[in-house]
Amino acid sequence: VQNRQYKAICKDISSGGLFIQTDEIFHLGQIVTLDIPFSNGDQSIQVPAEIVRVDTDGIGLRFMKKEKVTYV
Repeated sequence: VQNRQYKAICKDISSGGLFIQTDEIFHLGQIVTLDIPFSNGDQSIQVPAEIVRVDTDGIGLRFMKKEKVTYV
């Protein structure tokens, strides 16, 4: 987010988005890039998402469509 990296705990995930538990301050409409590691730890996938919910427990993100998935 804005050239900063954060680590957080994902509490809920679906095909449309996820909820992240965090104490950091974020704003509705912000676009973030999620770097989601594979279980083997060798690769991750980068997924753009929009913040669609902000509350005291964390933030809700909706996955954005991306034409090509980037593996890193």
